[in-house]
Amino acid sequence: MISRLKHFLGFQQDDGDKEEIFLRLYESVRRQHLVLHLLIIAFEVFMLFLISSKDGGPFLKPRRTAYFILYLLLIAVTCAVTLIQDRLLHTDPKNYRRYFITEHIYIALLCLWSTALTLNDQLGGNGLSVYTYVAIISAAISLMEPWKSLLLYGGNFILLNALLPYFPWPNGLNQTFNNFTNSLFVAIIAFALANYFYKSQLRIKRDEIVIERQYKELQRANQTLSQEVMTDSLTQLHNRRYLRKVIAERFPGKERTACLMIDIDHFKLYNDRNGHLAGDRLLIDISEYLRGELRGRGADLVRYGGEEFIAFLYGEEALAANQTAEKIRRDVESLRCAPSAGEEKHITVSIGLHHKEPHEQMTMKEIILRADEALYRAKEGGRNRIVCSSAASLTGTDNLS
Repeated sequence: MISRLKHFLGFQQDDGDKEEIFLRLYESVRRQHLVLHLLIIAFEVFMLFLISSKDGGPFLKPRRTAYFILYLLLIAVTCAVTLIQDRLLHTDPKNYRRYFITEHIYIALLCLWSTALTLNDQLGGNGLSVYTYVAIISAAISLMEPWKSLLLYGGNFILLNALLPYFPWPNGLNQTFNNFTNSLFVAIIAFALANYFYKSQLRIKRDEIVIERQYKELQRANQTLSQEVMTDSLTQLHNRRYLRKVIAERFPGKERTACLMIDIDHFKLYNDRNGHLAGDRLLIDISEYLRGELRGRGADLVRYGGEEFIAFLYGEEALAANQTAEKIRRDVESLRCAPSAGEEKHITVSIGLHHKEPHEQMTMKEIILRADEALYRAKEGGRNRIVCSSAASLTGTDNLS
């Protein structure tokens, strides 16, 4: 029972997102509070003008003087609080704790001000109108923990009723009971409203945080899924789906482009003799080598299927592309693989290369087709060699390295 009461009054804040929730509350209400402060200042200035324009001025009677002083006090306090909050905002935009402290102090002073004005109203036979509307408005904007609201509105109710007997109505009527019941009802309503608005705002901000987190998790999951869909699971290189969906969409049309179709020679035989695990290891080793060789050059590297790889080199001259292909061929040839104890295997690759000049209008598919045709001729020509399909690549139509 005591635990539930503490939770209801806001003493037990077990929310791990409390800091972020109140930071969001601060960001959403500070502009509203500023507008309210300015409206209060404007209204009180207007009231000062009205009371000053009456016959005899603001100091003709004690009650009128009291009104005048109370209006001035509220203007001064509102201006001071507004300036303090603006200072806090410029000092540290996330200094929301002090901001709420100053706003709660201001609301408490506003309620005390309404009590003083209500007592002055009683001397003229007026009711609890100021006390009522200040209590309701402050409850809607206070964003206080329930225990603070209970202290504020309960304390203001007790103070008002303790002082009302000393401010009798001018016609001698005893309004003690009416004032007590009416002010009690207002205090209860104000507390209920303050509690409702406070908890509803917390719930809204908490839901915002949860939704944002779920959205970010969904984005991460989609990114992971997209990466998995676009990535070869064995070599971690891009796959053919990436080639079609990504590279094809941003393929440069007016830029030098070299396409290297790389195929591991006699891979099926190697796989059959040494087992699939050794074959997988070979694919991983060559993939890692190609990734390292082309790193930092803005190239695209794709596992095209089985033992075939495609590399796109952008902006490179034909000679530089040939030199890259030859370096890859030599480096792979120098590799030594030991699939079984005491036995080393020489691994070689065949490479088909096509180089597109800027003035040539070719699609990605056409370039791949030309490189694939060159690769076929490299295989037919004895493997472990490079065949360049374009005349600009070296000196002839079909050049062998």
